[in-house]
Amino acid sequence: MLFRDKSINNDKIVTMTQMSLTIRFWLKASALAILMATGLLIVTTIILGLIGWSQFSRVANRAQISPTALLSQFKTGWQTQPSSQSGQTNFLILGTDELESRGDVPPLTDTILLMSLNLKTGQINLLSLPRDLWSQKYQTKINALYSYGQDYTSEFPEQFVAQTISELTQVPINYTLVINMAQVEKIIETIGGVEVDVPVAFIDPEFPKPDVDVTQVFDPQLLYETIEFQTGLQIMSGETAIKYMRSRHSQSDQGTDNDRSFRQQLVFKSMIKQLLNPQAWINTTSAGQLLSVYQTGLAQYFPIPDLVGMGKQLWSVRQNISISFHSLSIAPDQPAGVIFHPADYLYDNQWVYAIKSEIKFPSEVKKLLEIK
Repeated sequence: MLFRDKSINNDKIVTMTQMSLTIRFWLKASALAILMATGLLIVTTIILGLIGWSQFSRVANRAQISPTALLSQFKTGWQTQPSSQSGQTNFLILGTDELESRGDVPPLTDTILLMSLNLKTGQINLLSLPRDLWSQKYQTKINALYSYGQDYTSEFPEQFVAQTISELTQVPINYTLVINMAQVEKIIETIGGVEVDVPVAFIDPEFPKPDVDVTQVFDPQLLYETIEFQTGLQIMSGETAIKYMRSRHSQSDQGTDNDRSFRQQLVFKSMIKQLLNPQAWINTTSAGQLLSVYQTGLAQYFPIPDLVGMGKQLWSVRQNISISFHSLSIAPDQPAGVIFHPADYLYDNQWVYAIKSEIKFPSEVKKLLEIK
């Protein structure tokens, strides 16, 4: 619901001391919002309230949220206990590739991340799950589970994905966040791009053009474009960063799922670094845009009161917050690998990753996420 109130009732005005405590707490909580959103998670800029209520109100209004309603969510969040088990909150982050030009083709998940946040230590562990990982129960790659969810839990397809991934990994999932590539691109554009040190150069001659109707166009020359990335430090725009993360058909090993996951991690790290910089929050226009993206895209999965409650719990360990990225071990390159690439003919001629051991797989997942 959108609010357009331009005034505040006297009984809703908090003292400057209360506002300061709320705003200072939100500095860390807002940064965590980005982490919860995978690798794109989005900062609301309530820090501007330190400058004054007028700045706070300006940011809220730019996001089309009533300042009093937003403040009310903060006050509710101060009493909210976020979902967790034994002091840990686990997130499933899904990045979808929904495009209008895909026609009626069901949306797939380009990015699948498990994240575990230790509320006692501030340690954050993220694990990329290959989109080509095979679900034996549903006889499909896990990147298609979101489409399946539209049949099983039509209004909340992410719940079906969370249930299946939880069964597969034996990790309890507290929150599932869904973000599409357009939202990620908008965040990156709003913060002025991301700085990425590209470790390996590659060329992808078959990157799908987003503005071509695949139901009407069949000419490869019109469907695809060639993209190229050179090694070295560079500032990527939102559009370029999305291409860097999504590329799947390079003429080198950069076309593998594992390499795509690594590239996604590089972009996520840069986003987090940018969003932790107070300069990203000073401009009320960009601050309002970030808050708007969060409110319209992520708040339905991870409400602001839950975010505030989580930030309150993390306040005492704010100086220890750290992030680690992980990937599953792959056989035979890693002898003890828990997943492997089987012969295509065994899976309807599909290129997949299969689980090597139903016991060792969840054990490694929990170890990487530091879940006991």
